Amino acid sequence: MKSLSRLLCSALLCLSLFASIAVAQAEKIAVRIVPKPNQTATLKIGQDVEIEIRFEGEMPPQMAAMNPMKMLMKTQTTITQRTSAIDSQGRLEMELTYNKIESEMTMNGQTIPLNLNDELAGKKIRAVYDQKGELVDFLLPPDDVLPKETFTELLKSIYGSLPTEPMAIGDAVTIPLTQNFPLPVPGAGTLNLVGDAKVKLTAITKEGATRIATFDQTVTAKMANTTEVPGPTGQKAKMKLDFKMSGSGNCAVNLDKGLVKTSEMVTKLEGKMTAAENANASPMPNLSLVGTIKATVVNVN
Repeated sequence: MKSLSRLLCSALLCLSLFASIAVAQAEKIAVRIVPKPNQTATLKIGQDVEIEIRFEGEMPPQMAAMNPMKMLMKTQTTITQRTSAIDSQGRLEMELTYNKIESEMTMNGQTIPLNLNDELAGKKIRAVYDQKGELVDFLLPPDDVLPKETFTELLKSIYGSLPTEPMAIGDAVTIPLTQNFPLPVPGAGTLNLVGDAKVKLTAITKEGATRIATFDQTVTAKMANTTEVPGPTGQKAKMKLDFKMSGSGNCAVNLDKGLVKTSEMVTKLEGKMTAAENANASPMPNLSLVGTIKATVVNVN
């Protein structure tokens, strides 16, 4: 009888321990990255882009000479981020300063000079967040060096596309995604792809007094619309854009400092630009595009 009692006690103890572990594992925590006051961080943001464009149909000799067009571009940007104290309205200001940009670009093996560092070094962006962590104001450099979409993508790379609701380890959440990518065709503007990102919380670890959350991410997005672009002779051509992208990656986030620690995402972009009307009447040849984009963020503090 005593042996049976001990066995039952051991079983109940194991069950209680298992229950406590299960509860701990299922505990949900806030994973949204919100800027914290009075902090300074240095971030290195890298982007490697490889694109091949093939033109189809009749085209001017100068365009035919560079068909297919293969573009490689690498950039490494160092940025300092500073946040202010919280003001009387519960807001804080975040200032992003471009410190240094190293870039290189080739087209069909030929080097194309870039002066991004000359144009952007020392430039500052101001972003104001309310007490809920929502972006309420966004001020760009006054000389419009780059379009607003570029700076928006910069903020996304730093603060990511993480869920706003608490998560437990093993939880996966699907959230809306918008991705902007400049189409490397003069006058074609920006591709605005819409889709979703699936984010899974894989682990929470400790580094000193801070908690580090790691995530796996997959993204899919697409777009299909028509636009007008200037043809080789300057005449407007109405073209249909049909593009899609997919990718995967991971990131580690310092939950207590509200900063991305490391992040890496590799996406594939592919699609076509074709004449929306009679192809024979269009002064712009059709094109197909295939590209790979690798984006990384590292907090070097």
